[in-house]
Amino acid sequence: MKTRIPLLLLCLLMMAGSTFAGGKKGEQPQDEIRKPLSEHLVGKWRWAESFGMKDGKWSEYIVPDSIYGRVMLCKDGTAQHIRTFPGEYMAMKRSEWTTDEEAVIVTISGAPSPVLRLTADEFGFSMMVGADPEKGIAGEERRWLFRRIDMEEKHPIETYPGKWVLSRTYVKRDG
Repeated sequence: MKTRIPLLLLCLLMMAGSTFAGGKKGEQPQDEIRKPLSEHLVGKWRWAESFGMKDGKWSEYIVPDSIYGRVMLCKDGTAQHIRTFPGEYMAMKRSEWTTDEEAVIVTISGAPSPVLRLTADEFGFSMMVGADPEKGIAGEERRWLFRRIDMEEKHPIETYPGKWVLSRTYVKRDG
């Protein structure tokens, strides 16, 4: 029984990888991955596209102009995330990132994600969202594509005058 689960997971991973062999939108070729990941991921990346499985087919989520998502991956293993939401709400956080070169996985903010595409200008990855193994919920696979941006490009929050220091974080508990 113990050997069946890893074999099942390996088969599922191989089937998921085979869906990226086509040239349709949302299906990114798997052979375009620069290595080492840890060198080629360093830089600023802006959220460009995302896809989710809907009725058995990949469906594109159109990123509204009012939403701006950006992550800067630094050589020291830290990541700076900035996101603008509808209604001009902005969020900024710092986390850590690592790579597993052999498994071709990047872990950002503690979430391991298979790298599907990594070129000079594009970074594509997938992640299971909404999964809860304790409740038997499998979750849904989603894919994101980020495009490299100039290190000098500033998010609107970075142009606010003054020096900003993280003073507190809040965690919502029990509802």
